[in-house]
Amino acid sequence: MIHKPKVWLTGAGGQVGTALRKLFPTPTSFEWVPTTRSEIDLTDLDEVSAFIRKNDFDAVVNCAAFTDVNGAETKPREAETLNADLPALIFGLIPTGIHLSTNYVFPSRGGRPYSEIERPLPDDSLGVYGITKLIGERKVLALGATILRTAWVYGPRAWGGTGFYTKIRKQLDEGKALRVVTDEVGNPTSSLTLARGTHTLLEEHFSGEVPLGKDLFHLTDSGSVSRYEFARGIVSVLGLDAKVAEARMADFPSPVNRPSEAVLAPGRLTKRLQVPGWEEALREVIETDKKD
Repeated sequence: MIHKPKVWLTGAGGQVGTALRKLFPTPTSFEWVPTTRSEIDLTDLDEVSAFIRKNDFDAVVNCAAFTDVNGAETKPREAETLNADLPALIFGLIPTGIHLSTNYVFPSRGGRPYSEIERPLPDDSLGVYGITKLIGERKVLALGATILRTAWVYGPRAWGGTGFYTKIRKQLDEGKALRVVTDEVGNPTSSLTLARGTHTLLEEHFSGEVPLGKDLFHLTDSGSVSRYEFARGIVSVLGLDAKVAEARMADFPSPVNRPSEAVLAPGRLTKRLQVPGWEEALREVIETDKKD
């Protein structure tokens, strides 16, 4: 039997981890070793270290993170553990791999998207989530990891989808009126797009075509829109007659100052993979929901 390299997939029950397993259950050049929170406590770094040392992993895809932006303000230590300490431990023991990060490492900046070569700087407006993800980025880059920085991730509800898309679908299912902000702008990104980009990088690495190394890519679906426009897109693709009322971020008080416009510019990987526009990606997610 031919030995295939083993890739540890953390956060395998989340929306990106699920998309990877659904779209690529049997990769050509490697095999998954997926784990969920029920199988290993990623907040227990001693347990994580012991698990890694017991296995002979060739690479890792770290989809695990503390992603509750508001919750991070009240649980800063847990956010730091999952977003900074855990990635540093993982990539310190498994140098080859991919780490997912976020546009929230940047403060709000209207009118000009952030490029891959711009260096994020600590900013009081980032909040605990943004700061801990930024610390995590710096730690894993120093260890030689590849970072995929993305934004506004969503996925099929049947595949563990969370966040804005799922919230809007739930409100529509319940017949609730939609009131969505017009002054928060970003890049809606399908978990399927992230899964395809991640899989491509891994296959290229294990085939010897383009080895993984210390690098950082922006990977989002094409285009940037407001939350209001994204909600209207969901309604339109679903073919519903529901109305979407306009609101402002100030209408929804939050414990954290979310960036109103921290758009990621298309990067090298985005262009090479010819990623879809956000509307096309949204249609695929909704069609996937219908099938499952």
